[in-house]
Amino acid sequence: MNIIIAPHVDDCLIGCYSLIKRGLIKEVVYIDTTPERWRLAKNAGKELGFSVHQLEFKSLYSYFIRAKERGDICLVPDNSDTHLLHRAINSVAKISGCKLGYYSVDMVASFIRELSEEEKKEKRAMLDKYYPDQSSLWEHNWKYFLFEGVVLDALHSTTITL
Repeated sequence: MNIIIAPHVDDCLIGCYSLIKRGLIKEVVYIDTTPERWRLAKNAGKELGFSVHQLEFKSLYSYFIRAKERGDICLVPDNSDTHLLHRAINSVAKISGCKLGYYSVDMVASFIRELSEEEKKEKRAMLDKYYPDQSSLWEHNWKYFLFEGVVLDALHSTTITL
C-alpha cells in the first residue's frame, strides 16, 4: 500500500498530486491539524479515494515499523524542505527502515519537475477545492501548483509507478 505521511493537510496534494490523481495513494496520515482542517482532509480523502488518519508525532516511529512489517511504501517530505516538522518526519522515517519515497512541498528538491499546463490548472483547482483555507499560500507563491516531484528511495525495490 502507498501511504503519504503529511505534516499538514494540504501537503499531500501539494507534494503528491499526480499519485493521488492516478489513485495510487490508499492512505494519508496527518501529523499536525486543527478540527477545521481535519474536516477538510476527511472530505478530500473521501472524494479522492484514500483513507485519512491523524497521528501524534510521538507515535510516528511505531507507525513506520508497522508499515515496514506490512511492506507498505511511505512517502515523506524530502529532507531539503525547510519546515522543521517536515525534516523531523523524514528523519524518523529513515531510521525506521520502512520502504520510502520522498516528495517536496518547498519545491527545492533535485527531483522536482514542472507540470504540464493542464496539470497546473487541475492541481490548482484541486487545491482551491479541497483546501480553500490555504488559498492565499498558492495565490502568492505559485510553486505549490506549478511543480511537483516524487522519488523513491534507491535502496528499496518497489512496485509503485510514478
